[in-house]
Amino acid sequence: MIKFGTSGWRGIMARDFTFDNVSLVTQAIADYFKSELQKPESEIAGRKPVVIVGHDTRFLGRDFALAAAEVLQANGLIPMLTDRDTPTPVISYTVRQRKAIGGFNLSASHNPAQYQGLKFNPSNGAPAPPEITRQVEANIRKLQAQKWNFPLAPFGTFKCKTFDPQWVMSAHY
Repeated sequence: MIKFGTSGWRGIMARDFTFDNVSLVTQAIADYFKSELQKPESEIAGRKPVVIVGHDTRFLGRDFALAAAEVLQANGLIPMLTDRDTPTPVISYTVRQRKAIGGFNLSASHNPAQYQGLKFNPSNGAPAPPEITRQVEANIRKLQAQKWNFPLAPFGTFKCKTFDPQWVMSAHY
């Protein structure tokens, strides 16, 4: 069962945290974003659908980030992937600075090495609050009931826009 906790979802790699589950969670988040983009009263209505995606130095971090970016792009969203490992606060700052609709960082934070995680931020750059993660979890259950599956491109073949997160930080100090 995929359940969000403080600042995102975490699991043991190869048991809970798999490429299929990252794709599933990303699709659920993409569905949330697309729904919000359609609401005139939403704070992201009318924005360019840019989503900041980063990763830390954990095993397969960049590959998980690329998988998430691929699902986002397939949904008509614009993933902006960091070109190197990036701390979560930089992702949060970049979401706000670029006026992105949201972002996430593939990071299990303080958890042991066998864990990986997906930290999800809405457009304010803060961790997604329970009222949003409940919607994402409902989307996950709906997708699971539909037996949703996403055929990822072979490793090393998917490409998307990247940026240097160090430049984002240094350009504003």
